Amino acid sequence: MKKNNQTERDSRQGIVIIGEKQSEQLHPVTKELIKAGQILAARSGQSVSVLICSDAAPFSAAKILLPILEEEQPPLILLGSTTFGRILGSSLSASLDAEIIMDASALRYDSDTDRFLITKSSPDGRHLADYTSASIKNREKPRPILVSVRQGVLSVHSSPDTCLAGSSSPDTCLTDSFSPNACLTGTDNVSPSAISGPFSLPEPLFRELSVPMEPRCGNDSSGRDSVTLVHRHKRSFSVPISEAKIILAQGRGLPGKEGAALLQKLCEKLHGVSGCSRPCADAGWQEKSHQIGQSGITVHPKLYLAFGISGAVQHMTGVKADRLIAVNNRADAPVFQYSDYGIVGDAENIIRCLLEKL
Repeated sequence: MKKNNQTERDSRQGIVIIGEKQSEQLHPVTKELIKAGQILAARSGQSVSVLICSDAAPFSAAKILLPILEEEQPPLILLGSTTFGRILGSSLSASLDAEIIMDASALRYDSDTDRFLITKSSPDGRHLADYTSASIKNREKPRPILVSVRQGVLSVHSSPDTCLAGSSSPDTCLTDSFSPNACLTGTDNVSPSAISGPFSLPEPLFRELSVPMEPRCGNDSSGRDSVTLVHRHKRSFSVPISEAKIILAQGRGLPGKEGAALLQKLCEKLHGVSGCSRPCADAGWQEKSHQIGQSGITVHPKLYLAFGISGAVQHMTGVKADRLIAVNNRADAPVFQYSDYGIVGDAENIIRCLLEKL
């Protein structure tokens, strides 16, 4: 009887990934989470389930997902740090009485304690904290952890002779590709062939959920207006900054909306996309969606041009560029430590010179 209970408990455990679609395709962050979940599952002996919510409003999706998650009782639930994921995660966390960790920077499995470890930075970005799940195989009362991850953050970070080859150090860590010890840089490189030895990546079980659409406007059951349109924003068909090959970034050394407009002219010449540091976004010089760094988005361009950016670690954590060119009027600016090429000079003057030449 005890063996049957153990079998029943193990069969309902597993890592659950809540995915979403973008333009009828899996969202890029969902693809990254699937590969990360496969590796964590391989190390911990868990299964992987992927629940896809198509064209769903977060609260409607939560109603559909809640009974499934209550039945499966997963120790770890992964979802993207998108607008949809943040709202959905908060709703599910409250309903499941689960812990929630937003914007995790690393995930790993500790075989010694049989727990998942989640790393997250402090609000000021100066410290890192590790959060642990309950023991996977000895949970009397299942209490899952919901973890959201931003697109582009996860990649494999381990020694190929230890973590991936099944030696005495089987912990798997997924973190940013800034680490000099990374054996795979970018989750697109993670495949079953990347795991050697006795470990193999489990095949994820996909399930696409049919979620009824919530009304976006009109009246609720009481006859009151449920949604009021306060602003209509024209949709941009430009390349999303997370997918841009060339990014030109604005820092405080290129001040104001005038600086942003000047940078945009150069973007048009180079077929690039503009981004910015947090102070620029906070000042309203560019949209928050273009903020790059620890509290913004992580980008992977072929070329990154930093104009007037000092090079604070909070910003540079979000930059994974093949080539970085920095322009700053201070020769001792930290950004030059990260750059492949550096120009000491006024950012505005440099841009105007480039515009004249192009």
